[in-house]
Amino acid sequence: SVFIMNAKGQPVAVREYRADLTRGFMTEYAEKAIHQEDADYAFVAPVFEQSGMIFAHIEHHQLHYVAVTTQDANAFVMIEYLNQLAKVFDSYFEKATEEALQDNITIVYELLDETIDYGYPQTMEPDVLKSFIQQRSIMDSLIEKMTAKKQAQVVQAPPAVTGLVSWRKEGIKYRKNEAYLDVVENLDLTMTSEGKVLSSTVKGAFKCKSSLSGMPNLKLGLNDKVRFDAAFGTAQNFDETNQQAHKKDDNIDLEDVKLHQCVKLNQFERDKTISFIPPDGSFDLLSYRITQLNRRPTINCSVQETKTNNGFSYNVKIETNYKAKSMAREIVIQIPVPIDADTPEFRPSIGVAKYRPPLQCLEWTIKQMPGKQTATLFASFGLPTCRVMTEELSAYCKKPVTIKFDIPYYSLSGINVRYLKIHDKSGYEATPWVRYLASGTIIIRR
Repeated sequence: SVFIMNAKGQPVAVREYRADLTRGFMTEYAEKAIHQEDADYAFVAPVFEQSGMIFAHIEHHQLHYVAVTTQDANAFVMIEYLNQLAKVFDSYFEKATEEALQDNITIVYELLDETIDYGYPQTMEPDVLKSFIQQRSIMDSLIEKMTAKKQAQVVQAPPAVTGLVSWRKEGIKYRKNEAYLDVVENLDLTMTSEGKVLSSTVKGAFKCKSSLSGMPNLKLGLNDKVRFDAAFGTAQNFDETNQQAHKKDDNIDLEDVKLHQCVKLNQFERDKTISFIPPDGSFDLLSYRITQLNRRPTINCSVQETKTNNGFSYNVKIETNYKAKSMAREIVIQIPVPIDADTPEFRPSIGVAKYRPPLQCLEWTIKQMPGKQTATLFASFGLPTCRVMTEELSAYCKKPVTIKFDIPYYSLSGINVRYLKIHDKSGYEATPWVRYLASGTIIIRR
């Protein structure tokens, strides 16, 4: 069963798909998850058991979306279905509030019937559902009833529902056929002031936008260094010996890989080729994580502090380790400063430096900086003559230096798209576009 309940515990919509639930299952949920929310111990897990029933729930726009079963069901599927159902409602009603659902309750029940069949999730693509479940005004309904054409009309499900490509409808046409692929990567790196890397993680995603006619088949090729073994367990056990071997070579081991449903899994599992029929519009083709980054830190930064009787100074030096032809769009370096510092003076070789009292830091901003370059900053601050060391003053010494950056047209991990081929039966010409977007945060502990 799936039901939607407001913050007062009142049902908005209910649909039972099997007659195996005990009576009062909505009351059981309301007493467990809603009426006790003010108590200190009232934290409710996303999935819990109550009276022999399994409840999975999410909250969206102050509404509780709940799936309940007595079977040994997959909890992740239940949660994912509820998330997708909320997105479908938002797609139909812009914002799926209680009032919006009540005003369109007929559409709500049609969607509940179409997205689940006997307890099994079915089509969840908003574009496909909109092709045969449409919002109609009262006037439109009256006109249809008054026409004789309504009696002879036979509504057929679109091929996207009954076929193998549920995420794309037929008959899409564009004047100019193009496919865009953005390789977006974000780096989270923590290192010591001596340059030793403590932790390094790259989170990446292949973000696509399809403006292609018909039912095209796309084929994506990556460089040979990319390995999916760690993500899908196709390699042998990754013990310390194997990890040492991976560090020595230049392989790029992807972990936590998530593929869009349009990727042909049988072909991917056979030869790791990414072949797919894309949905229309924007979507995430692939997401991944990299923890074994076999590269030097993108930006190195050293800070030397000199203290005097009436103040202190910083000598800051940064060095960019990316390719010389690449250009960082913006680099922001934040260095902690005592709360009672005053009379700041800055001499940066490039960029702009300023004192940020609310953040208790010195902020150095460089709008553009090419790779293989070095920049320096000298900063001096005054301190009160009568100064008492407090916990806040001593705490700033432990605060890390933070570097944030954006580098377009650069791959942090070394992933390279060798080709993006587009093929359609009609043989039209299509243009693929590929670009790289890198950003990240580097924390330097002092």
